[in-house]
Amino acid sequence: MKQTKQKILDTSIHLIAKYGYANFTLGFLTQYMNISKGVVNYHFPEKDMVFDAIIHTYKESIHACKDMDEFLDFVFTHQDLYRSAREILLNCRDQAGRRVYDTIETQFFDNPYQQGVLDAGCINKMGNGFDS
Repeated sequence: MKQTKQKILDTSIHLIAKYGYANFTLGFLTQYMNISKGVVNYHFPEKDMVFDAIIHTYKESIHACKDMDEFLDFVFTHQDLYRSAREILLNCRDQAGRRVYDTIETQFFDNPYQQGVLDAGCINKMGNGFDS
């Protein structure tokens, strides 16, 4: 059972990274994995639970990073997780239009210039993200 849940999570990460937050549905996930919706619903009764699990995985990973270099190494080696988490962080909104999740990477920068450096570092290490 644990392997199935992890496979659903890994596939969700891949699909969100590749197709974006707006195009991710549980139906698309079940089609892609060729499994029944009941299997997905058993592990993740709501789509938001998939997002929560991805953000939790992402948070745990980046909090282990001690500095910007480790964070950039993490981003480079876990591109799908980084891209899917960013999609969720930037696009998941409540009914009032507010972001559901706070941006997590603030431990590495405290102003817009540093965010630009982070983005440039990520692009330099992993390309622009639009090659796939």
